[in-house]
Amino acid sequence: MSATDDALFGRFEPVARDAWRAVVERDLKGADFDRRLVTRTAEGLSIQPVYSADDAPAPTLAARATDRVRVVQRHAAADPETARAAIAADLAGGAHGITVRFDARIRTTNIDGAGLGVDGVAAPDARRLARTLESVDLATTPVRLEAGAASLAAAATLIAVADRQRVDRGALTGSLGIDPFATYASMDAVPGSCDDLMRHACSTASWVLEHAPGLRAIRLSTRPWHEAGAHAARDLAFTLAAGVSTLRSLARLGIAPADAARVIELEVAVGRDVFIELARVRALRATWARVLEASGAPDARADIRVHAETSWRTLTTRDPWVNALRTTHQTLAAIVGGADTVTVRPWDERLGAATALSLRLARNTALVLLEESHLDHVVDPGAGSAYIEAMTNEIAEQAWAELQELETAGGLWIALRNGEVARRVTADREVRDKRLRTRRDALTGTSEFADLDTSPFERAAVDLSALAARDVAERAAATAETTAALDAVEATRTTDPVGHFDAAIAAATAGATMLDISNRAYADAPVHGTELHRSPDAAPFEALRDAADAADTPPQAFAATWGTLPEYKARLGWTTNLLAAGGVRLEAHDNSTVHLDTPDTGDDVAAVAAAFSASGSRLAVLTASDARYGEIGADVVRALREAGAAEVWVAGRPSDALRDAGADRFVHLGVDVVEALEAAHRCIGVTA
Repeated sequence: MSATDDALFGRFEPVARDAWRAVVERDLKGADFDRRLVTRTAEGLSIQPVYSADDAPAPTLAARATDRVRVVQRHAAADPETARAAIAADLAGGAHGITVRFDARIRTTNIDGAGLGVDGVAAPDARRLARTLESVDLATTPVRLEAGAASLAAAATLIAVADRQRVDRGALTGSLGIDPFATYASMDAVPGSCDDLMRHACSTASWVLEHAPGLRAIRLSTRPWHEAGAHAARDLAFTLAAGVSTLRSLARLGIAPADAARVIELEVAVGRDVFIELARVRALRATWARVLEASGAPDARADIRVHAETSWRTLTTRDPWVNALRTTHQTLAAIVGGADTVTVRPWDERLGAATALSLRLARNTALVLLEESHLDHVVDPGAGSAYIEAMTNEIAEQAWAELQELETAGGLWIALRNGEVARRVTADREVRDKRLRTRRDALTGTSEFADLDTSPFERAAVDLSALAARDVAERAAATAETTAALDAVEATRTTDPVGHFDAAIAAATAGATMLDISNRAYADAPVHGTELHRSPDAAPFEALRDAADAADTPPQAFAATWGTLPEYKARLGWTTNLLAAGGVRLEAHDNSTVHLDTPDTGDDVAAVAAAFSASGSRLAVLTASDARYGEIGADVVRALREAGAAEVWVAGRPSDALRDAGADRFVHLGVDVVEALEAAHRCIGVTA
């Protein structure tokens, strides 16, 4: 502290926390401090109204391992030619690396009958992957893969492409993305057993340590848990448990934890709350370092690599421009939280294939934060902040406690197979859904401030039949060399881990497809997976809007406003906003607004009833002040009923008098908005 600071702060006596709290509790006049001032999150975290150094534990060592954050963008265009052009544009525009997501047929090894080019690039062999990566210098550009159950085959195919480009294998960087637990959790049927999945991961890791030490072979990702609804600490616990199991499997091959740390990439999906999410990224690094230390690798912290990406779960299809704001603050949290690399999802990702504009905006979101705001020029911006340190510690401790529970019960594989993971994730999702349905957690543009004057976005569908026809035409015929190479993949799968991956590379080099390599790489018959379904936060509201859009006539309700404008304006606006979230337009008619400036209101009640009859609506919503409800609300409700209203709703808290008069529903802060909107649809005649 400088002399100036001493002179300034020396004028004030320090205030003890107990003294401060005593003053606050006096001002609360008997109200409970915790209920009024402490915020509870969906994770059960407690956010205090103020933090001081007394609240902060010892500083968390959450600094990133790299000098600068790198921007690595995902590409999933179905047509390899389209993907090639988009990759070239991304790299020319400043991206430091790319992720290639393969189509569902490859990721699932076709066990679910998925078609070619679904949700990913249809580049099934080395020749077509080489074409997709034509603009990528593999010697200098990191490449990450997302291939699900075909991860071993995709990894081998990437090495075959690098060999074709005559790139030194030791120069390769990026992540091969083999994540046994995410694969098992994300599929309803897995093409092999848990042992098969882990064997693929370990054989690739062994090969990478010897031949391509710049690559990360294994991925430990929070994404399957996060996208299915797990809360911030729980998805870290599952990811840590996956890591513990992976370390054990690698140890059985003679790979020490310190070496294992160099072939593992951590991946974290970054969600809604900036401060909680940046604390969560910090907690992931800190807890994984704790796992490595407990495993006998205390010096492996420097080898930890964390890849962060903005959350798919929080994207919306309605008013999707808001997604650009969501991904911006999520990217901020990822960078400040200490991620080494970051991926920003395009704002229109849930609408279909991303456009050139949305890909550019996603990439530039991260680049502006890095190159103009210089967010990565500070090693650990959150260090020393009492609030951030406290949140980091609380999330880390929650995750660690759950990790211990899982380990005591036999580990993550058992928890996946016996349904415990699904039960816990479902419980989290129900808590989150309740907060969303009551709008305690608002979705701007979807559950709040929905715009009924915009049309749903449409994307031109990819001609998958033409893509499939081209795939058949371009598919190379199997040769004797290909068949022999595939036989070698099958022969080595259980006897020679490192040789197994070499055999897969040889098969890819000989022209084998990833599907063919995967089919030979699995020893066991398909088994039932967990299939934790991805669950967008906005799904219930989007379903309501879709139903409203499909109705023969745009659904509307009648606003029976009563009294002067200042009396009913707030409730009218709130109710209009509520119904708009379900695609229902609330029409307030001038002739339904009366000013009670005379004792005789009978004519006014009749005017409201007549206006409702003329509107053609089936649902009437009464909006007025509580005083007006007490004076004449019951008469208005009865008049609306007699005028043919199928239902009469009241904006405000429940009233026995209005309910006795025929009011069907009361809408106010805290109601289940989705349930109310479903009731509105039924009343108006909107069918799903």
